[in-house]
Amino acid sequence: MTAGNSPAYSVGLRAYLAAVILLGVAATGIGGAELLNGTLSPNWIAVGTFAGALLVAEIQPVRWIRGREASFVTVSLAYAFALTMSLSGLAAVPIVAAASIIGDLSRRIDRHKVAFNAATAALSTAAAAAALRTFDAQHAVASLDVSAEQVLGIVLAGLSMYAVAAIPLNIAIGLATGDGAVTTMRRDFLLAFGTDGLLLVQAPVLVGAAAVSPLLLPFAMVLTGTVIRSGRHLAAAEDRAHHDPLTGLANRDRFTADAEQVLARGIRHGLRPTVVVLDLDGFKPINDTLGHATGDIVLQRVAEQLQARAPHGATVARLGGDEFAVLLPDTTTDARPQVQHFADAFPVQLIVNDVTVEVEASMGYAQVTTEDEGVGALLRAADAAMYASKRTGHRIEEAELGADTRRLRDLADAIANDNLALHFQPILDVRTQAVLAVEALLRWDHPDDGPIAPNVLIPLVEASALLTPLTRWVLRNACKATRQMHDRGHRVGVHVNISIRNLADPTFADDVLAALHDHQLPSKWLTLEITDSSGFQPDDARRTVARLTEAGVGVALDGFGNDSVMVRIRTMQLTALKVDQSLLTDATHSNYGRAVLRTLGAFGRELGLPLIVEGVETAEHLHAAAGAGIERAQGFGLAKPLSFPETLAWLDGRLSLDQPLTPPATAAVKEIHVP
Repeated sequence: MTAGNSPAYSVGLRAYLAAVILLGVAATGIGGAELLNGTLSPNWIAVGTFAGALLVAEIQPVRWIRGREASFVTVSLAYAFALTMSLSGLAAVPIVAAASIIGDLSRRIDRHKVAFNAATAALSTAAAAAALRTFDAQHAVASLDVSAEQVLGIVLAGLSMYAVAAIPLNIAIGLATGDGAVTTMRRDFLLAFGTDGLLLVQAPVLVGAAAVSPLLLPFAMVLTGTVIRSGRHLAAAEDRAHHDPLTGLANRDRFTADAEQVLARGIRHGLRPTVVVLDLDGFKPINDTLGHATGDIVLQRVAEQLQARAPHGATVARLGGDEFAVLLPDTTTDARPQVQHFADAFPVQLIVNDVTVEVEASMGYAQVTTEDEGVGALLRAADAAMYASKRTGHRIEEAELGADTRRLRDLADAIANDNLALHFQPILDVRTQAVLAVEALLRWDHPDDGPIAPNVLIPLVEASALLTPLTRWVLRNACKATRQMHDRGHRVGVHVNISIRNLADPTFADDVLAALHDHQLPSKWLTLEITDSSGFQPDDARRTVARLTEAGVGVALDGFGNDSVMVRIRTMQLTALKVDQSLLTDATHSNYGRAVLRTLGAFGRELGLPLIVEGVETAEHLHAAAGAGIERAQGFGLAKPLSFPETLAWLDGRLSLDQPLTPPATAAVKEIHVP
């Protein structure tokens, strides 16, 4: 492995690099003297082949990214090891060092790294030669006469070569990043062992094949080429998994991973990392009127501008759509000047098909203030500040941190002390308007901040350790309330919203079934609504969903009609689909919208899954749902979410489920108020 990114050269790091380089120069000097003393009589065809392959491997390395560190897996240790077993003493050292220098110069790497990489290459080769010499195994393979003791020496020599190549690099990265040598070693020591380790095993085979006949070398090198290609494919796949394909920027997963490392480092070194979130203003009209191709060009240009203004060590990411984020790891006091530097990139202007396109941006940023603030809290705070920027018209807004941490502590107390409440919104039969179920909606009246809006509370909880205890509380109380409704004569089901993270919890199904059992509620009366499937992983959730549906629990997927939901329907055993509210609105305004809603209704019937439409506010909404064949509906036009006592009173005022209400032809949607 060789270093690939440019560290900050502190005094300690410079001293360390100088020491390693001096040792490498000494080893190279000794090896050079042995190479030139004229007493060597190796298989020069094999030596030339190995040296040439070594040079090619150094010039064309595999770029490997792990976390925030980039390195180059040169897969050259195998050839260096083969050279070491083909030449006497340290004679291979100068050849290996020269190949490293040529490879690094061809990539225009910083001169300090050129020297450091050459030194570690020289030292690793010298370490291997010393181990081989100790066991009298340096020429054993070439002589085709190898003892068990010499095999042990070859194994130890290969391990020594890998260790001496990796350890100095890990120490340097630890010094450069501030992570420390131990942390870096624990994280990165085995980073390239899957490729270099396998190729080191190949080295004795190469030497043995050359000893039998140089003509066998191409056959022996086939596996080497295969491993190299596999390494390149793996590195490319790793790169695709962590980068946005359109802009080449980091994606959300990579950004989060980088931020976690930066926050941990900032806590140790007294830094206050900053997260910046920005959203493009006026991008949707450009995308809609000039086409997606033009929109893509705008996103690429914005990405270029942000990347060009990013300081060393920063991560620029596209979070999705027209939303970007920047991670500034080294802010110590006021981050606003650095954020302003990004704001100065706007407006971004470009000419597409003789049309001048201009796009602005709204920015919000959050700077760490305490150790309790995690990546999720920073992103949420910066995102909220960004929306505040849109509202105020100011280009930049700073988030107020600390509230999230305090609220999470207060929420934990509220869960423990039952200081939460559930409100219930009825779900009606579209045709008869009979009450089929109620949706349980969490409400929290904070003692200081007042009612906390669901769009604030839910993201806060999903990024914390409170998701599981809060979901248990909701399940228990929803089942308890439904049991009481049944005892009152109202045979209605209950829908409970869950996060996709719940399905990844192996204990979640047990929690659901326990809540049903404790309140003697048959499973058919409970439906779980998956409110966000954007992070859905089939392997994590499929088993949980299957167990619940087999037990009779309903599972509905919210947001039916969105692309991100449509592609996941076939991977889950669902019992219902919840239609996205925007589609209902579209159906009342255009023939196209009505056609889409009817298509979704037919799709649901083909799957044998009932559809629920939310957001019914007018008679037109209800008739559009009925016309599309959608069976169930909810919304403020039918009934607002009500507290439990209000829900019981509301149900008492309704007819029974078996007696249809107003026929659809004369149905009038109205809001029902509890006296």
